[in-house]
Amino acid sequence: MDKSNGPRQLALDLLARSDGKVQMSAVLSDKHGRVLAWGGMAGTRHAEEHALSRANPRRVAGSTVTVAGRRAKSRNLVHARPCESQARNASRCSGSGE
Repeated sequence: MDKSNGPRQLALDLLARSDGKVQMSAVLSDKHGRVLAWGGMAGTRHAEEHALSRANPRRVAGSTVTVAGRRAKSRNLVHARPCESQARNASRCSGSGE
């Protein structure tokens, strides 16, 4: 896993680790684009929740959530955006997979 390509590419690379018919991943990054944490959808746990649980709580303020999604069978990207309930913990949000 290469974090040097930025949060969007990392979110796309992490999709393979997610389970379910629609694979989802989330990456938290700071205002300089440095990756703070990442997570994938597992069972009923949202990717954003997983990423936020792995992040240092002192660094989450002002962070950006980048979310990616795709269908597991066709591998087609789907429109993805952070879940509203999870996104409240980060100040800015962005989606990948349009």
